[in-house]
Amino acid sequence: MKLDFKHKTIKLRHGMVKLIAPELYVDMTNIRSLIGATPRPMTLFLKEHFKADELVGVEIGTAKGDNALSILQELPIKKLFLIDPYTSYVERGQQVSFEETFVIARKKLSQFHQVIFMRKISEDAVKDVDKRALKK
Repeated sequence: MKLDFKHKTIKLRHGMVKLIAPELYVDMTNIRSLIGATPRPMTLFLKEHFKADELVGVEIGTAKGDNALSILQELPIKKLFLIDPYTSYVERGQQVSFEETFVIARKKLSQFHQVIFMRKISEDAVKDVDKRALKK
């Protein structure tokens, strides 16, 4: 099985949860069963420790929007910036498109007015997040 970005980073993300909030850490004996599980431990941590009325969040790498949906359902989010370029690329001679993935995410999150999609790479999008986060 070829690991995608989500699979490659899950150990790092869960390691951060173990460090920051060990009481929320879930042993990752079966990584495949944890992918897509909602809410994720970090979302539960934020829900418990940040009781702010309105949070502003950024998710880098939104894909189909599953984690963003969990965040929006669990937390009092004022704005949620979703950064993902959804660009096509060629892998092993095959064209891989993420346009359908973007359509799925947009449809899944269409009921949430506080979502702001940013179809850019993270290095470019972060410049705009600061400016837009300050606007009411």
